[in-house]
Amino acid sequence: MTTSMFGLTSILADGTDFLMPRRASTVAADVDWLFYFILWISVFFFVLIFGLLVFFAWKYRYREGQPVGDAPSHNTALELTWTFIPTLLVVIIFYYGFKGFMGLAVPPPDPYEIVVMAHMWAFNFEYPNGHVDDELHIPANTPIQFTLNSADVIHGFYIPAFRVKKDIVPDRYNKIWVQALPVKAG
Repeated sequence: MTTSMFGLTSILADGTDFLMPRRASTVAADVDWLFYFILWISVFFFVLIFGLLVFFAWKYRYREGQPVGDAPSHNTALELTWTFIPTLLVVIIFYYGFKGFMGLAVPPPDPYEIVVMAHMWAFNFEYPNGHVDDELHIPANTPIQFTLNSADVIHGFYIPAFRVKKDIVPDRYNKIWVQALPVKAG
């Protein structure tokens, strides 16, 4: 059973997270953590701002016969607060995002290398023994490095359960690596 950082447990019958497919790689937990961190920060600030908007719209609504007050003035503490808190949150998100990006960009020593050739509407996978297949087969608990190339246009190499995505660009070799988790029965 998977658990996000805020205690959201698996709620679907097949054991997937609420918003994500079942985790199938060692990096999936870190990607999920960052995703849920950004999601819950967004939900928190949406509720806070919308709640304050409704409250202030009700409290300071126009009333017949009431005198109109002066416009609000400068408030340094408020301006510093709404500058530093988002800046801190963005720095935290950047740190964990960059850490994850570098983790996927730099493979461990001696990974199992699969060459991925993208064509219009298809991918071919060439394995170290020279076998070429149009289906991806990888061993579990082994670092796999994908060397990506395209024969025609830009393609997206995306494996949702692994939480990896890399663009494949013609005449350029991109690399990404992942380590698959063993498949659990049931």
